[in-house]
Amino acid sequence: MGTECDHIVAGDDHDLDNLQWLSHECHKAKTERENAERNRRRKLMRLHPSERQPGLLDWTPRRVGGDSPATPA
Repeated sequence: MGTECDHIVAGDDHDLDNLQWLSHECHKAKTERENAERNRRRKLMRLHPSERQPGLLDWTPRRVGGDSPATPA
């Protein structure tokens, strides 16, 4: 039997099925893991997707020669 009451699934659900007793060391370790995961997700949300500069034009070099389909005369 532990000495500290812990929420199995973090949040405000205080139902007995969502509570467990942990030792101080285990509760501290679990809380640190949960905080690290939450911080990792928040960091990912702060990252902006890379976007192209609005002034850049899309262009592809054209082939010179007879590679294009024939046009009707």
